Amino acid sequence: MKKTNILLGAGALLLTLASCEMKDELLGKGSSAETGALELALSVPDRTPTRAVDTDDFTVTITDTENAENTYEYVYSEMENPIRLSVGNYRVTAHSAGDIVPIMDEAYYGGSTTTDLVITPGVTAQTTVECKMMNTQLSLSYGEDFLTAFKSWTITLDDGNAHIHIIKGESGTATKTSWFWYIAESQPAELTLNVIAITQNDQTIRETKKLRKADAEESYGDDTDYFAGGDNLNITLGAIDEGEMEPENGSIGIVIEADITFAGTDDTVEIPVEDVPDEEEPEQPEQPGGDEEQPEGGNIVISEPNGTNYLEEGVIVNNGKYPDNLLIQMDVKNGIKNLFVRIESTDQTFLGLVGGMGLTEGQGMDLASGSEDLEELSNLFPLPAANSNTYQFSMSDQLFGLLGGFKGTHTFTLTVVDTNDQKLSAALVITIN
Repeated sequence: MKKTNILLGAGALLLTLASCEMKDELLGKGSSAETGALELALSVPDRTPTRAVDTDDFTVTITDTENAENTYEYVYSEMENPIRLSVGNYRVTAHSAGDIVPIMDEAYYGGSTTTDLVITPGVTAQTTVECKMMNTQLSLSYGEDFLTAFKSWTITLDDGNAHIHIIKGESGTATKTSWFWYIAESQPAELTLNVIAITQNDQTIRETKKLRKADAEESYGDDTDYFAGGDNLNITLGAIDEGEMEPENGSIGIVIEADITFAGTDDTVEIPVEDVPDEEEPEQPEQPGGDEEQPEGGNIVISEPNGTNYLEEGVIVNNGKYPDNLLIQMDVKNGIKNLFVRIESTDQTFLGLVGGMGLTEGQGMDLASGSEDLEELSNLFPLPAANSNTYQFSMSDQLFGLLGGFKGTHTFTLTVVDTNDQKLSAALVITIN
């Protein structure tokens, strides 16, 4: 019995010591004598959705500004409040549960203390962290005329910084109309809206507009010319009949209206939409056989093994009908060192999309580099093996499907470089009508 009591007593003592040790560790110092406390409140500005924002599941991070190793993370509703902290200077941040991502189904809030909090012995400091909405709400409204006129549509919203949001819909099916878009970090001053809609009789109608924040009079928080967190961008799509259309634009047109409202208020500021002028077609790269010096002795040969003549005549796509025999072969006697693909386009939205893949700058993307960045490109066209003597370039259904949403001329310049640094280029011009 005595042995049992001794063992139980020793166990209790160890648990007590361990508990004290853990407590000291949480306090960030070896001693818990020099401590104070922090009473923390979280707030969300009044200009929020009508449904009150619940901060209970917000993540709270408390960091010792003099020793970042002393950083503690809590769920707000579960943390001790006031919470004991070792004497020192601290920074507190708080945000919605989880991580913010570019596209979300709900608003995401975050904030931090603007100055260091000083914890002194035996004193309870009080502070409130204001958490503002970090993403921008995007709302779409479809007029009955739009839903009647069109059976399907693709909407592209581009902030000019490779943040492109694509929305697809079909008439007669439930269509999502609200998203939360995290673009505040890139501080876009304007957005480009591109709408491609298919009429009931399979006619393709396109409309591109610019939306500029500077045309609005207010914003959420400090007034700036940039789209920011807390802005609610409302876009309304409608249709007009042939009686109101210019003949060259087709029998049906798309009407686009936009405004910004602020969460929790009735204030609405209209944003005039501006037409995007047609871009001049870029100069086409010289075809093989021009002034470019050709490799000697047929060391590099570019051909079309299927007997087509797309490199000279181009590819014309009407009504979404793509060729199934597009194949460009490169025979490289000394082995492939580099194989660059560069894209030019008359459609700025498409340029922004492929620009984020490294396909528009310099010679373009080297498909033979073995870079990890090539993984997403492997879904668009095949990748060559380094030092291989043959490569066949083709375009996947996914790439043709993507191109179909962007009317205009798209030029794919292929440049192959062999291990002796000889090179040869060919340009494939694709026109989407």
